[in-house]
Amino acid sequence: MEPQHPDDLSITEQAFEWYDVLRTGGARERAAFAEWLRTSPRHVGEFLSVTAVYQEHAGVPFTQD
Repeated sequence: MEPQHPDDLSITEQAFEWYDVLRTGGARERAAFAEWLRTSPRHVGEFLSVTAVYQEHAGVPFTQD
């Protein structure tokens, strides 16, 4: 597996942050999110990947060893 480009990591972190913001945010946050999506197709793709991760792991209990 190739290491991620530093910009990719930043976009991934932003996508995770947006996912959390959208869970509790209002109209202002949704508008800012839409603007973030419009700035780059990479933002759209990364947000879709983040959403897939959350959906895949929904209902999986968290265990701490």
